[in-house]
Amino acid sequence: MDKLKNKTITGGFSLIELMVTIVIFVIISSVIIFNYPNFRDKMSLSREVANIVSDIRTAQVYSLGTKQHENFGINEIKGYGVYFNTTSSKQYQIFLDLVSSDNRIYNVGEEVGLAIQITTTNKISSLKCGSNSCTEVNIFYSRPYVNAFISNNDGSYDYVEIEVQSTLNVSLKKTIKVYKTTGYVEISN
Repeated sequence: MDKLKNKTITGGFSLIELMVTIVIFVIISSVIIFNYPNFRDKMSLSREVANIVSDIRTAQVYSLGTKQHENFGINEIKGYGVYFNTTSSKQYQIFLDLVSSDNRIYNVGEEVGLAIQITTTNKISSLKCGSNSCTEVNIFYSRPYVNAFISNNDGSYDYVEIEVQSTLNVSLKKTIKVYKTTGYVEISN
């Protein structure tokens, strides 16, 4: 019994150790909370760019495969494409080109579904056709080829750059680049 009385408790935290731990936790939490909006905007931009790239790839896959449309037979469709216009910076359109028109550009009536809306806080801020700025562009994939036909009313181009920008933080931008010869799509910051 005497051994228990003479033993002092040495385990546990002192008040100062507890206060230091709380201060460190508060500092880390405040840094995380302060950076959350920027993180959220970056993730939103990345997700939107991934969606646009996916839709460009969808048009390419539709052209490579035998995607049929409810109103047209397989032999009536020349290929599929995606149309971008900076005046409608919050939407773009997947389209099909009919053998009868065979112009490789978007025309009213060639829509595949409704226009795709950009519902996030991002927008298509600019288009660059080759080395020149442009306001619209068609990225078209003709059956059965993987290469892209990139054009607008001014001509055809070797590549197009589609810049997507956050509307909340204008310094947040990503660029989608599509190459004519390979149909390759890349994303850069």
